[in-house]
Amino acid sequence: MWSQHELCTIMELDLGSDRINILMDTGASQEVTLHNIDILNLDLDDVDLIFLSHGHYDHTGGLMGILMRMNRKVPVLAHPEIFAPKLKALPFLNFIGLPFNRAQVEDAGAVMLEPLEPVALAKNVSTTGEVQRIVPFEKLEGFWTIKDNQYRPDTISDDRALVVNIEGKGLVVITGCSHAGIINTIRHAQRVMGVEELYVVIGGFQRMKSAGLGAQAAVSAFLLIDDRYEYGAFFFLQSRHFWEKRLTLGTSTSQSTIATFLLGLKMQPGWWPPGSCQCRPSRWLWTT
Repeated sequence: MWSQHELCTIMELDLGSDRINILMDTGASQEVTLHNIDILNLDLDDVDLIFLSHGHYDHTGGLMGILMRMNRKVPVLAHPEIFAPKLKALPFLNFIGLPFNRAQVEDAGAVMLEPLEPVALAKNVSTTGEVQRIVPFEKLEGFWTIKDNQYRPDTISDDRALVVNIEGKGLVVITGCSHAGIINTIRHAQRVMGVEELYVVIGGFQRMKSAGLGAQAAVSAFLLIDDRYEYGAFFFLQSRHFWEKRLTLGTSTSQSTIATFLLGLKMQPGWWPPGSCQCRPSRWLWTT
């Protein structure tokens, strides 16, 4: 498989009498994404819809290639500002948004669906909609956009997540980068689903990279969420090194399990007591 700075996840959800297959994000380039899909023997004909967590290139760059291979009309769930200009100023001004426009995407087969609010995809499966920014320590810096002909900070309001409620276990929250903040995202998902119990959180926790009191406060909030549940939750991260440093602030009471999100990872959900998650080549198995 080819490694690249990107995220692309395919989820198959068993609904009992039916199944739904969701492609969340499409990687940074069609060459790498399609190559890895082929290596994993995944069939894009099985994909029912595409969900884009936000409009950065490393989550959307493979979209055109995927649409052209699917060669049919496909619902694409996104935020209304998915095509807005997205810029980063360091180390110099750089465009980091979608590498194509709306007309190109729709010509390739995308049926763009762009609501602000949460969308129920199936029973117990929903998008978060636009995530409310409530906690004061999860602040976003370094991103810019052009709006109303003015150069201004980009709050990346299009950052969203998927959430699944597994009965008897709790919420599975799947994030892209968590630019809205991982604590904000978890709490918003709980409000959307009307469920407090947290089972698994998967994806990027980028806002935890911030230094200083912001990161310490975020870790404290993470531990507070963790301590509310008898067995804790399971956290799959795209990048673990900053968590290993931050969680030294108070992991002695943590019940949760933390693991790195790996290239080509296949996950099969199930129940596990603390410490029972086993690592096998190219596969994580949660033992029953």
